[in-house]
Amino acid sequence: TLRALVREKEVEGDNGPEKRTKLYALCLGFEDFEPFILSLPVTSFNGWGRMVAQLLKMKKTGDIENSWEYEAICTIKAAANKKGQKFFIGEFSVGEKLNPTDISLVEEKLKEYGGALDRSEDIEG
Repeated sequence: TLRALVREKEVEGDNGPEKRTKLYALCLGFEDFEPFILSLPVTSFNGWGRMVAQLLKMKKTGDIENSWEYEAICTIKAAANKKGQKFFIGEFSVGEKLNPTDISLVEEKLKEYGGALDRSEDIEG
């Protein structure tokens, strides 16, 4: 994950306009190092927050310098609310440190695409 941004958007719901909050993460696929934007609903914010907390703890103890030098691993879990409605949530964790060659590739992509989430146009199109 190179960068992340939280956006609130107004959409038309069953009872009129509703505000929806999503997290957009600029990520790289490790097979081809091509960027993609991961869009997460509010239900996955806790999992994302736990990963960020893990990274901050590692930074505070001096175990890491840059979070983008590490894999971000996401697993999808099925969940249900009190009404029995089923949905999926993302659970995130910090993976292994990348090798020096991959770190250089990620750094290049960060320089090239790092501002992608700062653009004013709608990410979802």
